[in-house]
Amino acid sequence: MDAVYEAALTRYFADRHSRVDDFVGRHFSLRGTLKIHRRALGLDILRAPVNLMFTVPTATLKLCATLARWAGKSDAAHWLDTRNLFLETAVSRHITELIEGELLAGPGDRAGQQDQSDPLAEAMLATPAIRTLLAQAATQGNDRGAHAFETRLRQALTAYGGARTAAGEITTAAVSLSVGAIVFHQMTPGMLTLGPSIAAVLAHQAAIEAFPLGVGLGALWYSLLPVSPSTELVVGITVGLALLGATLAAFAGILADPIQRRLGLHQARLHHLLDVLEANLRGRTASSLRVRDHYVARLLDALDYAGLVLRLTRTG
Repeated sequence: MDAVYEAALTRYFADRHSRVDDFVGRHFSLRGTLKIHRRALGLDILRAPVNLMFTVPTATLKLCATLARWAGKSDAAHWLDTRNLFLETAVSRHITELIEGELLAGPGDRAGQQDQSDPLAEAMLATPAIRTLLAQAATQGNDRGAHAFETRLRQALTAYGGARTAAGEITTAAVSLSVGAIVFHQMTPGMLTLGPSIAAVLAHQAAIEAFPLGVGLGALWYSLLPVSPSTELVVGITVGLALLGATLAAFAGILADPIQRRLGLHQARLHHLLDVLEANLRGRTASSLRVRDHYVARLLDALDYAGLVLRLTRTG
């Protein structure tokens, strides 16, 4: 029976891997992601800023997990790697439902194509495949228990959702970089560097318009003697942009999803998710979904902080 179980798992996950491209094409194209993000109109607008606050602690946990893994503390690494600090959003909940309902199970589960001589395949005819595998896993003992796998499935899907939050941060940073490069000819990887740049432009324009001898002479005068924005203006603009960016993060996937689909990032992440689930169902060492989006977002944060320090050094 063990050999039958292993063979059924091989067929099951090979079939799920073959569905990834079609799944990504349906749900992460521009039309698909617009349909998904309609659910962000509501409390997700409030949840997104809260989740952004938890991205730094999450990245710290991931880094600690990596260090624990290098130190040979696999249990501690797994525990750290599977902590979830994010609030569940309507968008992430819907994506989880799509993954479970279409990628892991699927309509009818192609039941008619299953091999009737295989006991596990016969069970798949009556119930969605992932539930059948869980039921079969319960009879195997050890780490193949249904409860253990269900827990790891939840953890993997939660980690997948956390990667989308980090991707939203990266998208916001990319917009900030684009605005800084096009408008200010500066590197502005975040609101800490973009805010002061906008404040400087507003202060400069306000000074020109208030020049007593007219706008023309004002432009000439302040081209020779640049105006420094007030601290209040810089802080106000920066905080306002940060709040706006955090709110728009709820909809960042509308821009990020089609790009990630074109780059193959969605496909790679889902293939990795399936590999992790297969490893857990086969009773190997507890495996967790590892995503690197958090580290990219933190690198952009570091560049943003460095830019702010450089600006303060020059004006100090």
